[in-house]
Amino acid sequence: IMLLPFYRTGETLLGRQHMPLSIPMLNERFRENTGRFFGDFGMIGLGGIGVWCILAPLVGTVLYFMLRPPVRAFAARARRAELRPAAQMRPAAKDFQ
Repeated sequence: IMLLPFYRTGETLLGRQHMPLSIPMLNERFRENTGRFFGDFGMIGLGGIGVWCILAPLVGTVLYFMLRPPVRAFAARARRAELRPAAQMRPAAKDFQ
């Protein structure tokens, strides 16, 4: 389901007609002419891969800059907890038994 937008955008990017992608139709086309099946649907797959190659760096960059501040804050907090002497740390529940 998540791949369909990539396939459709790839078809548009390559200037190809949109083809229906139902499982029964794919099986039928595969049985009729395997070479043509791979030619048609291989190009759809390549278009989807092309769209992914265009979008992945952009999405990765946006995610990196969005997640960088909270990850750094978490790392600093973990470092402070690691450096705190054992005497200052909260006692564990087993110490009260």
